[in-house]
Amino acid sequence: MRRAIKPVLAAAIALAGTLSAGAAAAAAPPPPVVVAGPVVVTPAAQSFFMEPYLVANSDGIVIAAIGKDPALSANDNTVVIHRQGWTCRSDDGAAWSCQEVQRPAGVIDFADPWLADSRGSACPAYGGITMVALEGSGIGPRQYLQPVAYTTLDDGRTWSGPVTIPSFYAVADGTKTEYTGQLYAAWRDFFFASGASVSRLGSGSDPCVWAEPTLVPDGHDHPRLAPGTTRGGVAYRGSAGTAVMTFHQYDPDMLPSQAPTPVGATTPLSLLTQLCDSANGHCFAAYDIGQTLVKGDGQDYYTVWLDRPTGGPADRQHAVVRFSVSHDGGLTWSAPTVVAGAGGDASTAGSAAWMPELSYDHATGTLAAAYIERDSPDQRLASVRVRVFRDGEWSAPTTVGTTLTYMSNTNTHLGDYFGLQATDGVIHLAWQDVTDESGLARIDYVRLGE
Repeated sequence: MRRAIKPVLAAAIALAGTLSAGAAAAAAPPPPVVVAGPVVVTPAAQSFFMEPYLVANSDGIVIAAIGKDPALSANDNTVVIHRQGWTCRSDDGAAWSCQEVQRPAGVIDFADPWLADSRGSACPAYGGITMVALEGSGIGPRQYLQPVAYTTLDDGRTWSGPVTIPSFYAVADGTKTEYTGQLYAAWRDFFFASGASVSRLGSGSDPCVWAEPTLVPDGHDHPRLAPGTTRGGVAYRGSAGTAVMTFHQYDPDMLPSQAPTPVGATTPLSLLTQLCDSANGHCFAAYDIGQTLVKGDGQDYYTVWLDRPTGGPADRQHAVVRFSVSHDGGLTWSAPTVVAGAGGDASTAGSAAWMPELSYDHATGTLAAAYIERDSPDQRLASVRVRVFRDGEWSAPTTVGTTLTYMSNTNTHLGDYFGLQATDGVIHLAWQDVTDESGLARIDYVRLGE
């Protein structure tokens, strides 16, 4: 009998091993599912929108964006001045109403908006920050940008402001943040005498009262904040000479609480400004924003950033999104992995991905990532994709929309960043949808379930 039992036991052990392997393979979360949309948010009468930022709560959804001045000619979408701020609001994400945020006298441009939900505090329901150009007629020594705050007490229906945030001469590279008891802003300062770039931080318990900025040592490009209730962090790219993603942890007063921590080497941002087709005959500037940072639970931080697959500028056809996580408050970081673009587990060999954005859902412990990806160098209609990360595993991506990568005037700016928020098992996403080769662009919105 014992001899007869052995094959049965062997079969049972093999079956158990198969079930165990199946369970391990099933550990990846399912891909997010589109439950509403996509819908067009912005008015059809305006021909060009960019840089959406989104906040959603139980009272509705608000999107801040930049729109072209309607006084400009229909085909002039290349200007970097005379843009206007817009806010759009919806109760359910299906029907949207939009309004223009008027520029004060002497202000010639809006850029880099963001919103932070400050509900449940003495602050207004939302604090809105935008970088505003105060003088000059183009990018250069005569132009400087300065952060100002707009506020709303009625969930984005009406706005007041602006109030200036203390700053030196600042170049637009605004941050994105969530509200955790204080509002924070970060930007890149530019000192015309030396040409050095640094990152500075401002904070305030009221979006209309801002503290003096705090210097971020060795900061260079595109600071990204992730405030916490007791500790927060900022990630940024180092100078062109070091080209390292770097992390600082800060206390609630925005004072450094630990030495800067290298996260991962990266191609200098100046070398990441173009993606080209296979013949390098058509190139476009697909992005300004090269990285983002969010705070998870406990001491967890998550970051993604843009890079070349080889870490060098020779290959202009491909770009990848790298990902790293810290479980100890930013002291150490996991080895970077590719989550989108050539070499990624869910991407084609010839793909390129850019404009990564993250949002963490504290209710479900799920991290959402949005990005744009083309599957081959000659694909001009790129896909907008979303993945989720939970328990150490990434889901397969879900394609939610498209945007053109080609414009007849290659000076037209594409994208910049998403409006993304994951909360209570729902993912809200807004993006710039370039709809034709002349450069017309709108803001689209979609809602997904985890």
